[in-house]
Amino acid sequence: MKTASFLLLLTGLAPILPAAASELAPEPTDSFGVMAGMNQVLLGGANLAVQYETENFVFEYSHGIHLRLNNLNGIDLNREEKNDHLTVDVPWTTGFGIGYRLTKEFHVSVEFKAHRFDVSAPDGEGQVRYTTYSVGPGLFYDWTIWKGLYLEPALRWWPTVASTLPGNNHTFVRSDGSTFTHHAHDWGVFPNVSIGWTF
Repeated sequence: MKTASFLLLLTGLAPILPAAASELAPEPTDSFGVMAGMNQVLLGGANLAVQYETENFVFEYSHGIHLRLNNLNGIDLNREEKNDHLTVDVPWTTGFGIGYRLTKEFHVSVEFKAHRFDVSAPDGEGQVRYTTYSVGPGLFYDWTIWKGLYLEPALRWWPTVASTLPGNNHTFVRSDGSTFTHHAHDWGVFPNVSIGWTF
């Protein structure tokens, strides 16, 4: 679904997975990091996150703005949205995660997110705004580049568990009187790469 992002993720993970597998228990250290999402920039927006790591746990909060899912030839649109020629914008997406460190660099998290959508049909055939809520797991690897500078490839699954759309769908009416149904957007598997600095 997101081939370019997934290839970028695999490229970043390839040289470090063997090292991750051989790591022993996490070193006792607390750190604070600030990150910016790289994929969100490609979608015309931005995402900032803060992350606090203890010896065993990771706490993270992030907030993204002004994402246009039609960018990059609609790589983040699902088949239904593409077929209906919808414009899907995300004014904001926000939430937090709680993770456990399996090694010094590698951790797994459960994330709780809310996402605002503005969905427009072509030719002025209507617009709908709604919010979805997702709860799902994520895999993260902190790859140190230089001093406090690091990359964090991530692979997330953000299934939609609820939305403000009645019945989780909305019916658009075309100019010729025919109708089509838009279902609340589900992120599904969502790879990303962030760049950050540890203090």
